[in-house]
Amino acid sequence: MKTLIMVMTLCFLAIFGYAGNRISGKCPGCSEQSEEERDAFKQKIRSHKIAFFTEKLALTPAEAEKFWPIYNAYFDSRDELMNNFLVETRCKDCGCPKTKMHDCKFDISKLSDAEVTKLVNDRTKLMDLEKNFHNDLCKLFSPRRVLTFYNAEREFQRELIKQRHKGKEQGTKPNGKKNNSKGHAPEPKLEK
Repeated sequence: MKTLIMVMTLCFLAIFGYAGNRISGKCPGCSEQSEEERDAFKQKIRSHKIAFFTEKLALTPAEAEKFWPIYNAYFDSRDELMNNFLVETRCKDCGCPKTKMHDCKFDISKLSDAEVTKLVNDRTKLMDLEKNFHNDLCKLFSPRRVLTFYNAEREFQRELIKQRHKGKEQGTKPNGKKNNSKGHAPEPKLEK
């Protein structure tokens, strides 16, 4: 159980880091992509994820038919919770997420008790969502394949991070334009 909680926490942090870099704000370092570009990129990641997990889990068509609706419902709910969390933690001065690496810092001492309670409750909702998803996976797969899924999820996140660093080194954005922002990495380019 401790391993499951640790894996879920790592996934939360990985997704939190990814989601934090998708939201644009008013500070000069935030993404300048249009909403259409972000949606297209999000769809590209989703397509890559489908191929990646289908291969890693060796899903049969019948298993895929059961797995993907469960996963998509979980991921969409998790994404919504994460986006709500990011809205709650936006910097009131510049409008960008407080989790971005720039002069604005997420200062818990400046939050009201109600704001802190809401953030803690949102984290609890996320943990409940992850537990329910895990239970659904256990009904669908053997314990070995559940663990294979978690490993594949970590591997997919590492691949995204590696692609992000590769894009940062090249200094380009997903649309191929030069990255002139300071302190923020461009969105990763997915390679197959």
